[in-house]
Amino acid sequence: MNYRQMGERVYIRIDKGEEILAQMVDVCRQLHIFAATFQGIGACGEVEVATYIPDRQEFLPHVRNGMLEMISLMGNIVTGR
Repeated sequence: MNYRQMGERVYIRIDKGEEILAQMVDVCRQLHIFAATFQGIGACGEVEVATYIPDRQEFLPHVRNGMLEMISLMGNIVTGR
């Protein structure tokens, strides 16, 4: 994983086999970023997404493997309390 900070933005390149969220949290902690939004594109070999089931108040995970293209990756990240 490589990253570069340019002003208020941080650009991260995550290497094959690395877990996306773990790498983003690591960079945020190194740079003392406690809350941020993120967006990205790329590809991955395995993905886990979840569907929220309101009746049970829990998430049902779905894992997919293969050559997967991420056409949109966006969200929020909070590393502090």
